[in-house]
Amino acid sequence: MKVVWRKAAWLALIFALNGRGFSDSPSLRFEVTMAPGLVEAPQTGRLLLVLSSRPEPEPRFAIGRTGLGGPFVFGRDAQEFGAGRTVVVDDAAIGVPIERLAQLPPGEYFAQAVFMWNPDIRRPDAPGNLYSAVQRVRLDPARGGTFRLELTRKIPEESPEETEHVKFVKIPSRLLSAFHGRPMYMRAGVILPRDYAREPARRYPLRIHIG
Repeated sequence: MKVVWRKAAWLALIFALNGRGFSDSPSLRFEVTMAPGLVEAPQTGRLLLVLSSRPEPEPRFAIGRTGLGGPFVFGRDAQEFGAGRTVVVDDAAIGVPIERLAQLPPGEYFAQAVFMWNPDIRRPDAPGNLYSAVQRVRLDPARGGTFRLELTRKIPEESPEETEHVKFVKIPSRLLSAFHGRPMYMRAGVILPRDYAREPARRYPLRIHIG
C-alpha cells in the first residue's frame, strides 16, 4: 500500500512540475499602452501588432501585403482601452500569415502597434485610429521577452483636397443614423466633366462605382 501511495505522490509531483514548466516557458509578449489625451473616453476595438522586416514604409502601411515582403500581423480584441491600461499581445493572439507568435522566425523586426476603433470604417488607416512609433526589436520565440509599445499618434480626420474637376460630398443618412442610433454619413467622390464649370446646366451621363 505504501508503494502505491509513493508512486502516486511521485506522479503528482512530476505532473505539477511539468505544468509549472510549461507556464514558465519563455514566450514573446508585447505590452501596449496609450498616451493620455488621444481619446475622450475608453474605447473598444481591435489591437494589431505589426512586425516587418524593413522600417519603410511604416509597418502599418504594409498591412494586407502578402509574399516575401509582407509583414506578420497579430490581433486581439481590446475592451475599454484607454490611457492607464495595458493590453497584452502574446501567444494567445491570432496572426497572419503565421498563427502564433511562437512560430515567428527569429530575427530583427520593426514593430508597430495599431488600435482600430473607428466604428464606421473597418480599416487600419481609418480616421481616429491610433498607432505607435516604429520600434526596432530582435525577436526569438525560444528566448522570449517582453517588449513595450505606446500608442502616441492619431490618424487625422479625412480632409480630401478638391480640384476643379474632383469634388467630395458627405451626406447625412437618416435611415442609417436611426438604425445605429448615432450620426451616420454617406461619402462620395465626384469626378466632374471637363466642361462642367462652363455648362453647369447641361445634362451629363452618370457612372456610379461602389467599392
